[in-house]
Amino acid sequence: MKIKENPTRLDIAGTWRGIRMMLPLAVFTIAFGLAFGVAAVHQGLAGWEAMLMSLFVFAAPSQFAALEMWHSPLPLLALAAVTLAIHTRHMLMSAALYPWLKALPQRQQFAMVILLTDSNWAMALGEYQRGERNLGILLGGGIALWGAWVGGTAIGLAFGGGITEPERFGLDVIMLCFLLMIVVGGNPRAAMALTLVGSSGECINGVLVVAALPTCDGGCLHRWRGSRAIAWTLVQGKRLMSSSPVWQSLIAIMLMVVIAYGSRVLGLLIMSRVPLGPRVRRFVDAMSSSVLIAVITPIIVHGDGGVRLAAIAAGTVAVVMRNPLVSITMGMLCAAGWRWWVG
Repeated sequence: MKIKENPTRLDIAGTWRGIRMMLPLAVFTIAFGLAFGVAAVHQGLAGWEAMLMSLFVFAAPSQFAALEMWHSPLPLLALAAVTLAIHTRHMLMSAALYPWLKALPQRQQFAMVILLTDSNWAMALGEYQRGERNLGILLGGGIALWGAWVGGTAIGLAFGGGITEPERFGLDVIMLCFLLMIVVGGNPRAAMALTLVGSSGECINGVLVVAALPTCDGGCLHRWRGSRAIAWTLVQGKRLMSSSPVWQSLIAIMLMVVIAYGSRVLGLLIMSRVPLGPRVRRFVDAMSSSVLIAVITPIIVHGDGGVRLAAIAAGTVAVVMRNPLVSITMGMLCAAGWRWWVG
């Protein structure tokens, strides 16, 4: 006899539950947002630029990457390419959520992924695989993280001058420790992990190559076959950007917003045209674990001794206690202790 699944729903009770479940990480996300605010101050961004990024882009990796490119005139094409490369995984994340979201009208599906991040995606997908069908888990987790990220950014902007090395306090390993907690709970296959170690390295190399691209002028763009409309748009945007630093910043932030949100929507659009048979469902389930491993692996491989020690400590605590708050705390303490001791 076939067991009937619970219907997909979205309500206030589920949203509050999602907020409560994400509160332990939201506390640390405040510190993570503070680190971004501090970095923005030291990079010379205006307060309104950093706040607009956190309010509307809401993506730590691409925001930190943008800081390294934030100079006048802004390299629009390179910024767009780097943002797109970083957000490719969000397309896979939203695709993994489609079996849960497909019961909603398309507009509501698109709205549900506005606040999609690695953390609330991982938490919500884990709950879905355990039988949860209330989408408030996903939405509430996103609201908690968004509020913490924006609040942390504001604090960092206000007091950024007094914190010169946030990584010495272990603020850079917060996300790693949380994702390790999710991976340990999900028990992904080791074979998939080995496969993705290589692919993750290739992705990082691709991002570095794209980041090194110079800003193209109208001449080089027009030599791209079939790209006249794109070339015209970028050339006009470049002219507008050269007129005022404020316009440069607004256009760059708007571009990041469109790419960040567009990547999340694209995964849903692709999956809406793919029949959800048993094989596709198995593929999507495997893909969700793959994305997590692909995010974690390069952080550990390319990190310093503090990052690796944090990963070992957080993973061990996650296996023994399955408590995200304790796991993140131990990871931060180990990373900070290593850096204070070793230097």
